[in-house]
Amino acid sequence: MSMSLGPVRYVASITNTCSLTWTLLFVIAIGLRVAAVVTPGIWADEAFSLAMATGHSLEHPASAADVTLGDYVEAPSYLTAADYQRYGEHQQPLEGPDRVIRAVALSDTNPPGYFLLLYGWTLIFGTGNESLRSLSVVASMACFPFLRGLATAVGGRSAALPAVALFYASPIGSYYSSEGRMYALIWLLAVWVVWLSLRLNQKGVGRWTAVCWILASVAGLLTHYFFLPIWCVCVCWLALYRGRLTIQALTACVALTMVAVTPWYVRAPMYLGAWHITGGWLYLDPGVSRVRLFVQLPLSYLSGAGYWGGPGWA
Repeated sequence: MSMSLGPVRYVASITNTCSLTWTLLFVIAIGLRVAAVVTPGIWADEAFSLAMATGHSLEHPASAADVTLGDYVEAPSYLTAADYQRYGEHQQPLEGPDRVIRAVALSDTNPPGYFLLLYGWTLIFGTGNESLRSLSVVASMACFPFLRGLATAVGGRSAALPAVALFYASPIGSYYSSEGRMYALIWLLAVWVVWLSLRLNQKGVGRWTAVCWILASVAGLLTHYFFLPIWCVCVCWLALYRGRLTIQALTACVALTMVAVTPWYVRAPMYLGAWHITGGWLYLDPGVSRVRLFVQLPLSYLSGAGYWGGPGWA
């Protein structure tokens, strides 16, 4: 009897150890992000996020400013901090989502998806710094099951833990998953659409899989333009390696996605053309070797040094 129970106990002990490891990884990842969230102060881009999510445009041609719609207008004299704080708060009567889209079109070059989500988030949790950044933390931690599933499917069970640990322990992963910008949300939508593409390949079109793939695609394309290359790779891969997915089903999913994002993308060149660059910044000599920067940039993604204040040896 004891010999027959031996393998069972061994498997149980391994399972318990793995569960404990995954739990510890999850807790440590949350701890790192919470520590960053409660850091006092926000920087310029985060302030822009909060302003647009509450329907305020901060950067626009002077002729386009409308004070009644909450746009920033330069005052003839100095203003107090409280005067500026109103640009990061919801107005009364409450502005609608259309005001958020207008502010994004005036002040930003990105699509409005993240700012609309942040609009709803701040209505529920407030407009404080912790509320602003916590949305990114939630999006980052929601990547967990998709990353684990993708790593397991591609590299086997032994690949899951290293892949997930690298994502959550990397300095750049910790930094941007606690910043009040759209990058953590893009990570979530990217791993979700890749995971769904794998399911479409393996299982074909199920009702909910196809709907979720379209929703993830539309959400990603309306959150950041950098999602477009990722989405195109998924579409091309599915076209080449369809598995159980038919070409008719793939065509329908792509067509529905494109129809949904077309209203914004047909106007995107106009929004991008209005991008405001002060002076001749684009023409300044950076004063450093471009070849050196080309090498340093990918290394910085795994470095403990950089804008997050780590020591140089890290």
